[in-house]
Amino acid sequence: MQAAMNDNTHSILNNATAADPGASPSLSATFVCDAHGAMLHWTASAQWLLGYDDAAVRQLSLRDIVSNADALLQVEDAANCVTTSATARRADGSTFPVELHAFPEADGAWRIFACDVTCRKERDIELSQLRTALRQDEVDKARYTATLEAQAEALKQANEDLQRLVSASPYAILSVDPDLRVRLWNSAAERCFNCREEDALGEPLESVLDPSAREPILKGVWRAAAEQRLVQLDDVHVGGDATGGGRLLSVTIAPVRNDSDGPPTGPACMMLAVDITDRRKLEARLAHVQKLESIGELAAGVAHEINTPIQYVGDNVRFLQEAFESLAPSLQELAASTPASDAVALHRSIQEHLAAADLPFLLEECPKAIEQALEGVERVATIVRAMKDFSHPGVEEMTMVDLRNAITSTVTIARNEWKYVADVELDLDPALPLTPCLPGEFNQALLNIVVNAAQAIAERQNSDSSGKGLIRITAKPSGSMVEIRVKDTGGGIPQAIRDRVFDLFFTTKDVGKGTGQGLAIAHSCIVERHKGELYFEVEEGVGTTFVIRLPLCQDSQSQQPTMEQAA
Repeated sequence: MQAAMNDNTHSILNNATAADPGASPSLSATFVCDAHGAMLHWTASAQWLLGYDDAAVRQLSLRDIVSNADALLQVEDAANCVTTSATARRADGSTFPVELHAFPEADGAWRIFACDVTCRKERDIELSQLRTALRQDEVDKARYTATLEAQAEALKQANEDLQRLVSASPYAILSVDPDLRVRLWNSAAERCFNCREEDALGEPLESVLDPSAREPILKGVWRAAAEQRLVQLDDVHVGGDATGGGRLLSVTIAPVRNDSDGPPTGPACMMLAVDITDRRKLEARLAHVQKLESIGELAAGVAHEINTPIQYVGDNVRFLQEAFESLAPSLQELAASTPASDAVALHRSIQEHLAAADLPFLLEECPKAIEQALEGVERVATIVRAMKDFSHPGVEEMTMVDLRNAITSTVTIARNEWKYVADVELDLDPALPLTPCLPGEFNQALLNIVVNAAQAIAERQNSDSSGKGLIRITAKPSGSMVEIRVKDTGGGIPQAIRDRVFDLFFTTKDVGKGTGQGLAIAHSCIVERHKGELYFEVEEGVGTTFVIRLPLCQDSQSQQPTMEQAA
């Protein structure tokens, strides 16, 4: 009987092992119990798996080994072979999952094969987790796919909106690839550069640009690529001929990268061009109007400046008239005399007339009167020339200007603004080169600064009864620039308003005494129109120095001659 049981045990073991690849003989046990669960037979592997020795096993029942009551009842109540899952308990009290194969024997005994399925349970758990993760991945994939589709649709819509916006934009928008071939050209670009979109796309940029705009734009493209920053080109001339015409464009060039951190893509770039022809014309008119307005405001002072020399010209001319009238009788008598006339009597008569006219006095004073009259005439002529130079509409393009004459004329025009509150000192370098600028606009900017300096000194005199102030104007070359400094003794600009000095319509003066446009216009003229610099330095309690820096070279202009070389 023992042999038969052993054979059956091996058969069950082999079958169970085949059924569970995760099991092994060392993780399985076979034992026989009676109808009450008492142990009748067991294998060595059962002792090893459960941790009991031979003597201890004899004291055990099925309930001591199988802790799962439900599984135990199923085994006890079953009339046929039962396979079920249960929990087994080791000698040390630990438990582990097992699969039970129970076979009924005679007399109510059971032959039971137990297999440790811990690894299988762990694999089942892992597999369940993998299946859960896979299902979640599928859900995430579906959600991600839906999101991508929505984003693709939104991107498509945004691209269509962008295309419509670019097409409808009043500004010329164009782009070029790294080979400088056009890949975007909207309808406004057609109008600005007089080239149709179908003729521009795919063509070299150089071939579709107007000849007058080709050089500055290509230089701007390469500079944007080299410096990797926006490049602004103002007053790019397009169209027209040697006699004029055409349009002026403001062109902004932005380099293009592969991505935010990627390397530059050669000269590839985007360009935005705006037709500023009408704006420039309007600015020129407004500047001229503002210039005339300034002259209107200074008219009373200029009239006074002219009236003073006119008065002493008139006084000296009247003196000469009276002198001539006193000498006229002698001249008339001399003219009426004949060779037969009594020379002694004629000489006596002329001497009497000359004595009555006080000839020594006339000989001394008449040359002085003539000299003073000529000085007065020259003074009037100087003021008229200054007004003419200042109020001239000027030119739309840069011209070579003698800044010494421009500064002197402006100071002359503003004389009535400063002569009662300050003295003006000019220190203008004789070697000052001719400088490219817009003379009318420069004169206006300098006038605004000089008038502002005079007003600052006047305000200080009213507040602390200080004496006459000083405005010192210097001009000299400074590297590739010309530097003009206007220094006053007006006490300085308060810290609280320094950031707003160049703001349009900002003023600290009473209503009716200032519009807040002077320094704003000066800043726009120097910085935007001349590509120069305008800033100020403050010495607390002493005064302010406004510094104008103008480049000696504008665009293609090279070294400029000095006044002496030009002469």
